[in-house]
Amino acid sequence: MNRAIDSVLNQNYPKEKIEVVVVDDGSTDNTPEILKGYGKKIKVVRHKRNMGLPTACNTGLKNSSGEYIIRLDADDTFPSAAIQKMAGALDKNKEVGFVYGDYYVINSSTKKKRKVSLRKFDIFKMVAANIMFRRKCFEKIGFYNKKMFFEEYDILIRIMKKFKGAYVAFSVLNYYRHGKNMTNDKKNWDAGVEQLKKKYSDLIFPGSKIATPQYVYKFKFQCGS
Repeated sequence: MNRAIDSVLNQNYPKEKIEVVVVDDGSTDNTPEILKGYGKKIKVVRHKRNMGLPTACNTGLKNSSGEYIIRLDADDTFPSAAIQKMAGALDKNKEVGFVYGDYYVINSSTKKKRKVSLRKFDIFKMVAANIMFRRKCFEKIGFYNKKMFFEEYDILIRIMKKFKGAYVAFSVLNYYRHGKNMTNDKKNWDAGVEQLKKKYSDLIFPGSKIATPQYVYKFKFQCGS
């Protein structure tokens, strides 16, 4: 958690333009004490009990005020130029609703890493924190659906139907993989895929899962690049 927050606070982007909203989703450890140590550098919103990731994301959105929104999970980090690159791309491309970039997948145990390129767009190579959205995307389509296994894919599909996206040729995220990642669980993966199949008939699903950091599927709605 500290490394995630620190990576945002250490961006080479004007600090007065960065708002850090941390959602404590009913933690039972020393998380409140750790967060208190950041003082006024961050805004903390606490759930009295664990509400789950989609609800925590919605709480963060509702308690933020920025024109641009990006999500960061507690395990992951932003390189120091990530916000500058993505916010700069949105500044220059007023016609797009979101921008996305490449990222590094890091094995939490071995520390080995490999780069995932999104130059050729593929929705299931995306991860939640390699995308920066304009606030108006959420104002238009609503918030995360807590009934979805893959809430990040669901919301991206909904946004892509209304807004264009643009690729940023830069690695904007360090994404840590470990045994607790939901996509490591085949049962959860299969359930999530079935949900998306039922909800979105225009998604194309091949039959097999392959060993990539995320899973590679073609998607009807293409982002601009």
